[in-house]
Order: sequence, then C-alpha cells, then structure tokens
Amino acid sequence: MTTFSASWSDPNGGVHTTNLLLTDTQPVNPSLPIVILLHGAAGNVFHMMSPAVSPGLNFDLTSPLPAPIIDRGWHGYPNAGYWSIGLDPLKSQTIGWEHRLNQQGYATLNYGQVDPSGLLTRPVIELDAIVRATIGRFGKRVVFICHSRGGLLLRVFLQRNRGDPTLLSKIAGAVTLHTPHQGSQVADVVAVMRVGVQNLRATFPLLFPLWDWLNGMINQPGITELSPSSQSLARLRDQEAVPLPVQIPIHTFGGTSPHLVNVRLSHFQPLFSAVPQWHLPPFHWTTDQGVFRVFEDTLRICPEVAPGGDLLVTDSRSHLPGEASHHTNPINHAEALWDDRIAAQVLPILSTLH
Repeated sequence: MTTFSASWSDPNGGVHTTNLLLTDTQPVNPSLPIVILLHGAAGNVFHMMSPAVSPGLNFDLTSPLPAPIIDRGWHGYPNAGYWSIGLDPLKSQTIGWEHRLNQQGYATLNYGQVDPSGLLTRPVIELDAIVRATIGRFGKRVVFICHSRGGLLLRVFLQRNRGDPTLLSKIAGAVTLHTPHQGSQVADVVAVMRVGVQNLRATFPLLFPLWDWLNGMINQPGITELSPSSQSLARLRDQEAVPLPVQIPIHTFGGTSPHLVNVRLSHFQPLFSAVPQWHLPPFHWTTDQGVFRVFEDTLRICPEVAPGGDLLVTDSRSHLPGEASHHTNPINHAEALWDDRIAAQVLPILSTLH
C-alpha cells in the first residue's frame, strides 16, 4: 500500500488536504491503469470495499423460504397472531469492488468523498486534485468505476477539465453502476415528503425527535441535484452537447429489480391453533408462511420502485447519450456493489481500457 495526499481549495478559499491510500495488496500488473473508485450519495469507502459493513443491504434473496405450512405440535393453550416476523439472511461472504479488482492485478484508489450528502460543488474540486495527484505520483493512466451519484461526479469532473486535453488523455475510460444519469424521481418524492414532515412536526409536536430525524434524512442538499428536472443535470446536458476534445469511453449499467428483501411472516392458523380439538393437549398449533415485498407489493410511488427500476433509478435513466455500451441486470441499487453477475460483465470491459 502507498499513502500520499492531495491538497485543494474550496470555493470559499478554505484549504484542505485529502489523505489517500493506493491499495495494491495483490501482485499488481504494471501494464494496467489505476482504478479510482467513486461511491454514491451518503456513501463512504466501505461501499466500494466491504459492502458487508456498509451499506449492509446485502440480503440473500435466493435463500430458501420456509414450507408454506409448518406443524408446531400440540399444546395445552390456544395461540393466535404472528409466530415470527423476520428478514432474509445476509450473505455471509461479500467481496467489494476494491478487493475484487486487486485480485485481478489492479491497483485501486478508494477514498471517502467530501460532502457525500451535499452538492457536487466541493467533491468535484477534491476529485480534480486527487486525479492530478495520482497521475503525477504514479505516472499511469486511470480508470473510474462509479456507483450511483459517483457517475454524476465523474461527468462534472470531465466537463470541468474539458479545456485540459493533456489531463483527459490520461483517463482511459469509466464504468458507471446504476448512476441516475437522467435523474431519479425518488428525489421528487422526497421533495413532497419534506412538506409532509413539516406538517407532521406541527401537528404532533410530542414526536418531534422522530420528525427531526426524518427531516434530516430527506433534507440532504445533494438530493435536489438528482431530480430529472434539476438545474444541475440540465446544465450538464448542455455542456455535454459539445464533445470533449478527447474521447473517453463510458460504459453504463442499470438494474430492473426493486426487490430489496423478503419480509418473512409466520402466523398461526386460527382454526387449529385457537380452537380446541378432541385431543390432549387440545390445541394443534400450525402456522402459515407468507412473504411480503414492501416496494413491489405496496409502495409503487414512482417508476424507480416498480419493475424496471432498482429502487433509486430506472434502467432507462441509467443510460448516457454517447455511452460506449449499456448493460442491464435484474438487480437492485445496492446489489451493484457486490453482485457476481455484474462483476463478470465489468471485468472484461476493464481489460479493454488501457
């Protein structure tokens, strides 16, 4: 591992230093470019390194479900209601992008972006300094793998440097994973929720701590930039109408599954479990097993949480005009951080970017 740093100044004149770690724990192939990993909104280094730690949504959707009816045996007293409510188990072993790439001989640069929940104004300045420091330190070309908002950060960075073809020539290409290139209506839903939460705060003041927590979650400044109608995306589209002086291939990926987790419900059959039988003991407990999918079954509030979406972005909005290729997988937004199927498609693409 190699440590180094990049210094940068924010729009207010504040001077910052970002400490960086180039990970090369496996034998590195010197002919390969350095891969810079960009996590999404509200993310951190664990998103691209160890998804089992964060975001922690790696539920095993393929785990076998219980039998439809389970015999719980004879008991001396009646029972009714729920036997249990649970979730799918988590995957016990999950490999993040950083480790997966290291295994393939790539050195990786994975860092926690400044203002991960804020506007892109400061992160793009930080990224500019980091890319320049990386190229200056190691003299190699770089490739980006970006999850979610990380892809938007990359696009803003490229436009920021459209007047520097020397720097752009050092960028071999990029892969964006489930990036809302055309925006996400989830951002618009959140805008409506803000009004509702303000009304709830006024109506139920005794629950102020709850509303305050929820208000903090939905009032992240960066959410506004993700709306399909945001000024930020409109400005980016206008800039990209003029091609960059250096052609940089960007391969995009999107998902079509809003399935996050199975809620496993086990409830007593009232006919047997609560009505006495001609038997001692008299109550024969049996449970029915059910599965409840929150988004698919009830909360189709926008296209992103319906079939064709991945909970946060639709596959159609993950396209980018002029993209080098596009790949669609039946996975949700978080699964792009660890799913083997998407990795099997990304690695061959990386081998073409030098």
